[in-house]
Amino acid sequence: MITNKNSVITIVHFAKSQKRILFLGLLLLSNQDKRILSYRRIAVEASLLKDRKGILMADVNRGNRPLSPHLSIYRPQLTSITSILTRITGNALLLGTIMVIWWLLAAATSPAYFELVNGVVTSWFGKLILLGSIWALWYHSLAGLRHLIWDNVIGLDVPTAEKLGWGVIIGSLVLSVITIVVL
Repeated sequence: MITNKNSVITIVHFAKSQKRILFLGLLLLSNQDKRILSYRRIAVEASLLKDRKGILMADVNRGNRPLSPHLSIYRPQLTSITSILTRITGNALLLGTIMVIWWLLAAATSPAYFELVNGVVTSWFGKLILLGSIWALWYHSLAGLRHLIWDNVIGLDVPTAEKLGWGVIIGSLVLSVITIVVL
């Protein structure tokens, strides 16, 4: 077993610098690679330390490295918010679609059942869902157009992407108001 810390670092660095051929999770070894893996095993054994209770623990020097990136670390950007809103509006459109289908099926079933469902759809909650669905439909459509533009490798720089994001937000609000006024 190697006890010199400098030789452990040298062996680990040497083992990391060697190139391996990975194919579907299989490691194809040459004789030199087998020696390197043996050195790596020795280096790992040498780096294990015993804590106060005698339990073997890896000698990991984390230093002052930052934690993994998380939502609380990053400042929300317009492009990330619009991307999240695209997913939310896509899923929210299901609620409005289910409500409209329920209303149409009730109309085909019986007048009494239609009155019940029509009361739900025309209540303040039903109107709120349908108005939200109008905005979600316009937002999701405009965001889809923005992605079609990006698929053609146009507007991927940050200023243009921000302008497209604001265009989607403002455009969806304007088109929603126009739709509500017309309806």
